[in-house]
Order: sequence, then structure tokens, then C-alpha cells
Amino acid sequence: MPVYLKDEQLLELFLAVIFREAGYTTGIPRRHIEGRCGIHQVPFLVIEKSLVPFNYDTVLMPKCVTGDYDNQWQQVMWLSGAVSDLQQARPKVFNPLPDVRGQSAGEYFHRIYGGTKADGEFLSVEYKGIVLVSGTSISAKVKQYAHGQGLAIIYMPDVFAEKPIDVWLNITRKQLYSSLENSTLKIKGLLHHTRKMSDYRHLLKKIRRQNQQLSPEEHHDLLTILYALLKEEQLRPLLNYLRKLVIGTIDAQPVLLEINSIPKTQLIIGAADYYIDAAKRYKNRNLLLTKRLGFRGEVNRANGRALYHINLYPDENYYPVPEGLKDLRMALFLSGEQIDYIRENRACLKFMVKDGLNLAADIFLVK
Repeated sequence: MPVYLKDEQLLELFLAVIFREAGYTTGIPRRHIEGRCGIHQVPFLVIEKSLVPFNYDTVLMPKCVTGDYDNQWQQVMWLSGAVSDLQQARPKVFNPLPDVRGQSAGEYFHRIYGGTKADGEFLSVEYKGIVLVSGTSISAKVKQYAHGQGLAIIYMPDVFAEKPIDVWLNITRKQLYSSLENSTLKIKGLLHHTRKMSDYRHLLKKIRRQNQQLSPEEHHDLLTILYALLKEEQLRPLLNYLRKLVIGTIDAQPVLLEINSIPKTQLIIGAADYYIDAAKRYKNRNLLLTKRLGFRGEVNRANGRALYHINLYPDENYYPVPEGLKDLRMALFLSGEQIDYIRENRACLKFMVKDGLNLAADIFLVK
């Protein structure tokens, strides 16, 4: 018996895991979110006091776009309308996100968007819609409309951990099905959730039936179940790959990066050494802010993939590279239009290494 979850639902949950593993405060509200004109069930939200590389006090609302032309139009128009409605519900008096100190990421998220009634709709935050595309499977007209509505587009690779994404989606469905046997939950990471056990069992039975609509509470629980399932042996390679993916921006447009060669701890140490060295070299703060690392990039479209990616490596001739970053190799997933933009401009790549530590670099493509 199969599990009836759409591809876009699982891809959105994968992206939520990527954001969470990259250090962002990520979650699914347990209730509908109120706008000015209606209520909305959102896939998931990403919130942060200083959401680098995005704007201060930003709430990101991603939505996966799949299917044929008509389905893509409906999904993008829904996202545009939901973001606009939530923007208009902001208060006239400035009311920023509360301080995060002393709270875990989960506590902070549910303080704002959890419970039967919270303050998430009454904060002066900047809502930003993100269209998630697997490969380049999006119509040019739909993409043009999304850009016109101020929506950003993130391109997700179609191969994860040397397997096509469709294979991982099918494996995930099989693992969700086999995780419940004779009303017994078999996911080790959830066995201590005694109060939610009956809800998890009910949800795993519900997704085995066709045409079932999940409530916000059930959608929240599905992310919890998937996150625990990714730590099981069968899906561990997928989780390890998702942990290598980082959210960044190319001149304020969000992109997905894959860090290939060095562990996260070495990346943190190398980035810190770079800023210490730059601060010693340039005492003038305004001059310091203009100094960045340089990355050389080689455009690749191997194995017949529809999506371009750029293999990045530090350029020692542009700025002295710290020892910890010399072995850094990254893959940057982009569309053809973004490749053309980088060729014509000196594009700036930014991404968050850890909370409070960001890395910025200029990209130069090898001709």
C-alpha cells in the first residue's frame, strides 16, 4: 500500500530540513495564519531576527512549484496572494520580532506562530515568498510573473547524494509506510514522544488514504516524523547530503550551494580567520566592508541535467585565502539567466556560515 504524499509536499519538507540544518529558525505553524483578508495554511516559515543573507526581521515563505503549466500558475498565484495578504496585515506601529536570547529555536518559533493565538500576524516583519523549483521545470511565463510579483526563485538540484530526486522521494514514501506496522511506531527518534504517539500513528495511517487534506497540526507533525526518519539508516545518506547544502544569495537573490570538500567546523574556523586577517589589514571600517574573498567558477551542465551548476574554488590572486578555506569547493545551482548575469557583472555571493558569521565573496567565471 503506497503513501499518498505529493512530490511538492516532500520537497518542501526537504527544504525545511536544509534551512534548519543551516542554522535558521524553521518550522510549520500549528494553525492557519491570519492575513488582512483571509487565513492561510503555509508550507513552512523561516524566521530570524537578522536573517542573513536576507533583510532584517524577515519571514520567508517557500512554496514548491511542480506540475503542468496550469498547476504552476495556480501555485505561484496562491503564494503571491498569501504574501501580499500577510504584508497588509502588519500593524501601523512598528513591532519587530522579539528577542531570541534564552530560547531554543523551537520555543522561539512557537512563541510567534504556535498555539491557538499568537502574535505572528501582528509583527512588523517583511514577508518574502520563495518559489522552489526542482531542476528547471518551470514555465518562462510563470517565472516572469513570479519575478514581477517580487517572489524569489530557488533552484534545487535534481540529483541528491548520487541518486535522482525521484528515487529519494519514492524511498521516503516507502519508509513512511514501513514506519508503522500493526499500529506500532518503529521510528527510534520518536519513541520518547509519548504524548504525541497517538497523533503520529493517526497521521501515518491518514497519509495511506487518497485525497486526504492535512491540517496545519498534522503538517507540523509530518515534518517532525520526517526529520526523525532521516536519521534512520535507510535515509541517513540523504540527511548527510542535505546538511551539505547552504542557503546563500547572489546579489540578494537566494540560491542553493553544496559544500563538497571541508567539514562545517573547518569552514567556520576559516571564515573567522579571514575576518580577523581583514580587520588587521584594513583599520578603516568603510574600506573593510568592501573587501571580499574571490571565487573562481567553472560552469558545468554534466550528465544531461537541465540545471546548471558552478564549481567554485577560492582565488588566491584576488585576496589572500586563509589556510582553512584553501580546500573549499562548492557547487552553486543556478538557471541559465543567472549564469548570464554573473558573466556580465561582478556578482557577490553571501551565505551564513553560522549564527552571526557570514561569508561574502566575488565570483569570476572562468572563460
